[in-house]
Amino acid sequence: MKPASDPMEGRAVLGRYRIMRVLAHGGMGVLYLGRTEGAAGFSRPVVIKRILPHLVGNPRMAGLFVREARILSELQHPGIVNILDFGEEDGAYVMVLEFVRGYDLGLWQRYLRETGGLITGDVALQVLIRALEALHYAHTFVRSDGHALEVVHRDVSPGNILLDTDGHIKLLDFGIARFSDDAGEYRTREGEFKGKAAYTAPEIFRGAESSAKSDVFSAGVVLYKILAGFNPFEGENSMQTVKRIADFDPSPISQIRADLRRELDGVLAKALAKDPNQRWGSALEFAEGLKACRRQGEDAAQARLVADIHRDFLGEMPATLGLEPLSALDTAWRANNTQELRAMIGMDDVDTTSVATTSTPAYKAPPKATPNTKLPMIGAAVGPVAAVSIAVVGMSQRPSILEPATKPSFVVVETQLKPEALPEPEPEASPAEPTVEKLPVSVARKPKVALKPQGPNAEALTRALQKRQGLIEKCFETHADAVRGTPSLAVGFSITAAGTVESAKMIPETLNATQLGACLIKIAQSTKFGPQSGPVKFQIPLRARGAQ
Repeated sequence: MKPASDPMEGRAVLGRYRIMRVLAHGGMGVLYLGRTEGAAGFSRPVVIKRILPHLVGNPRMAGLFVREARILSELQHPGIVNILDFGEEDGAYVMVLEFVRGYDLGLWQRYLRETGGLITGDVALQVLIRALEALHYAHTFVRSDGHALEVVHRDVSPGNILLDTDGHIKLLDFGIARFSDDAGEYRTREGEFKGKAAYTAPEIFRGAESSAKSDVFSAGVVLYKILAGFNPFEGENSMQTVKRIADFDPSPISQIRADLRRELDGVLAKALAKDPNQRWGSALEFAEGLKACRRQGEDAAQARLVADIHRDFLGEMPATLGLEPLSALDTAWRANNTQELRAMIGMDDVDTTSVATTSTPAYKAPPKATPNTKLPMIGAAVGPVAAVSIAVVGMSQRPSILEPATKPSFVVVETQLKPEALPEPEPEASPAEPTVEKLPVSVARKPKVALKPQGPNAEALTRALQKRQGLIEKCFETHADAVRGTPSLAVGFSITAAGTVESAKMIPETLNATQLGACLIKIAQSTKFGPQSGPVKFQIPLRARGAQ
């Protein structure tokens, strides 16, 4: 649970990064949500990692922190979380990392397990293909001076693979990685183990050095787990796990998942070979083997990945796992940023005496809704976040999802969606492309249904606009003269199958010519709704009421 306060909240570090709030505490440091602050109101979210002050004087621990920064500074790849800055502030090292708007693969797999399903076969392959391509880049990276770094991750596991809402895959946590420039004191000592036992290659337990092929084995275990729903090597204790890794050969994956190609059995078995000489020669070779096992092509697999991420990450997954929604994090890093609001919605007449600026103390999150809320530590992705600044009423007039820290001047309430013209549902899939995952009874408590989008989701469409509530509220605050009593108005949308807005208009249309209407339309036109089964036209009603 987030501490009541943190002395770093609201402070600027390294000259231009402001710490907004704590995301999580780790063994070496604290992870913060932050933002860059530049000229003319420029800002963007970042993750700030700061080593714990009492560890600064420990040469080994401080050295590991510096070494991770060195590795990440060399590796510039779309599949690896990027380091933006590194420095020293008040006697402590500070690392600024790329912000990834999403969750890790381990959380996703856990959500599907708890709701009785598994990741679709092609989606699982697509995730691992992208992760393997990033691993291969690290394994074979050569600096501009010709020096090969030979980076080995050593901790490939579901929790270290991030997925964002655009379908990008990112490796993170190179804290225990090995590379050719390692000084002797940072290599694994005899009798010491680093990593997660259930994902570790058998030769490591025999005292061999980590290698690209040991990362390949770990990636194979990850793939087996997300396809089968369990790790075949995980025992009741660490000794049993090590023994299973050394001696046990898992069942062919096609015996567990009838919807997978039989060719995948051999590809996965080769990655999990006990003898590293019998494995794939590189992570890239493993990735190429997986590509041949997909049922659909590259574009279709990627589109399905994005659709499934939207369905779960922006759907019921946060509530089911006790996580906070991504939309709340978006609000948290933007808190108190007047210039950004001006640029987004053209509010040139904002009264800066009544709106907090970036020089004020950071936004303080309200108490969590329940004491059982879990705060995920997922590196440069999403962790615990602040609540939105206005009350939200969801579908069918349910109680507020998130309560405001303080009452705003106006509260915008988004009510139920009123479709105008929705496309017909897609026909049922042919037997060659089932819509129900075929899972063994021992793994699936209930079937995972609807592999294809079945028409527009009213709640998801409304939720997309709810992400802009802070901006919407500012429209009403700035143009308060347009609000009389409790007026009824709506925004009419026409969006493409890709989820981009073709047109937006105010209802009633007389509002289009007003400053309030122009302000709301500007926000509506930049809203992203995510992939749909086809073009959609709909209305989202808004109801504004003056504060009492």
